[in-house]
Amino acid sequence: MDGNGIWRFYNTWAKICYDASMKPRAQAANKASEAPVHSRFTVHASLDSSSDLLSTEIQAAKSKRLDLENIFLQLVAHKRKANLTELEAPWRVHKFGLSHDALFKLKQTHGNLAQCSAGHTRDFVTKHGISFVSSNDLICAIFWRAISRANAIANPDNPLTCLMLACDVRNRINVPSTYTGNLSFPLIIHMTKDMICQQTVTETATHIRHEINNITPAFVQEMLGLMSCGKTMQNLVSMFDPANSFLSASITSGFRMYEMINFGFGKPAHIDIPAYLKPGFSIWLPTRSNKTAIFINIALRDDVFRIMMNDEEFRTYIDLIH
Repeated sequence: MDGNGIWRFYNTWAKICYDASMKPRAQAANKASEAPVHSRFTVHASLDSSSDLLSTEIQAAKSKRLDLENIFLQLVAHKRKANLTELEAPWRVHKFGLSHDALFKLKQTHGNLAQCSAGHTRDFVTKHGISFVSSNDLICAIFWRAISRANAIANPDNPLTCLMLACDVRNRINVPSTYTGNLSFPLIIHMTKDMICQQTVTETATHIRHEINNITPAFVQEMLGLMSCGKTMQNLVSMFDPANSFLSASITSGFRMYEMINFGFGKPAHIDIPAYLKPGFSIWLPTRSNKTAIFINIALRDDVFRIMMNDEEFRTYIDLIH
């Protein structure tokens, strides 16, 4: 089950409890939301019906899968070379906030692709054929760039930097809206630290959007095969390694948590989800604040955090809450 399935479950549960507090329980149960769809065959049937997939799309998806498997191997190899001191580097979870004003400034400065100021940035955007980047693309770019720059100083031996996004593919394949299984696949974007440090924020956000746009039904088919492989989860876990320059964004800020969930005792005053997995793991949360647009809980190595706090680009937009 992914985030969509979890919040659909919570909302259905809340509706039953809320209605039961107002009406007889039998009536409340009858008025619950549509029955959830659990069968994985629903997904496979949808993909099998996509017989019009272009051969170029299929080939691109296979190439992307091989690329991901190669990245897994590189990270595992680096983990084996890393010494015990690196692996036991102290880390903790920090909460950051992005104000509505800062988000507006970020979008105005780096999100208007039609008015890219630098010539090389215009060329980069044109080359990738991107006409739009989302707010999430821009925020991911700010965090990923800051973590990569900090790791280039704190851990220079590993030249690679990776961003992993949990991408919901429901709107890319024909499945029922009530499907509650996991349709959030890990999209892993990688480059060298030198490369990302040489880019502008707009270029990094464009790079992220280009990779997201490449998620096709053919890619979903390949990822289903990859995720069914026994070693895949071990390899994914190896990416959450203190020795790796890595950011994983679990973006739940788009879920209407505060508006929808009411078990009969009122709507929640505050919702928080800790990011206690490993360094680089982040949870994005909505807020009820008129000032703050989004909260981001992220686990960071202490040395990386200290460097990020002196990163001018990062601090221009991001506030430390605690």
